Amino acid sequence: EAGRAVYHAREEIAKLVNLENPLNVAFTSSATESLNLIVSSLVRPGDHVITTVLEHNSILRPLYLSGCTLDILDCDDKGRLFISDLREMIKLETKYVFLTHGSNVLGNISDIESIYNFCREKGIKLVLDCAQTLGSLKVTCNMADILCFTGHKAIFGPQGTGGIIINDSESLNFKISKTGGTG
Repeated sequence: EAGRAVYHAREEIAKLVNLENPLNVAFTSSATESLNLIVSSLVRPGDHVITTVLEHNSILRPLYLSGCTLDILDCDDKGRLFISDLREMIKLETKYVFLTHGSNVLGNISDIESIYNFCREKGIKLVLDCAQTLGSLKVTCNMADILCFTGHKAIFGPQGTGGIIINDSESLNFKISKTGGTG
């Protein structure tokens, strides 16, 4: 019965984001855990990663610890990203862009469509933090390669829930792994 309930929850999240395969939804204890797992499962020393000044520590701290080369995209005083600067930041080693969809601090929503189109054009994977937006704004699986979310905000789940949505598991060659506690 518990297994059916979890699968049903996967189906509901998949429906919410127009995802075909509910098995591409994995549950975690929070958006923080989701983002940490993605960074530790994908990012390798020597990879080049781009993120933004608007990111939560759940993205920044694991990226700093990963050994990757990190560039940080800036924004104006209203929190609008300088998307035009993204083009100059790209290097041969650029593998990922980590980006928050919407900020609960500034209230701004990032222009995900243009960023994701740019990333696909360059063969770069986009990881999207939807902790503040899933359930309150339209979020679809076609906005990024990987979306991370929390359960206790706009989708009205209990505290201590979150997850990962993989848009296209065939194009991502990784296995999410979790070992030990992080303190």
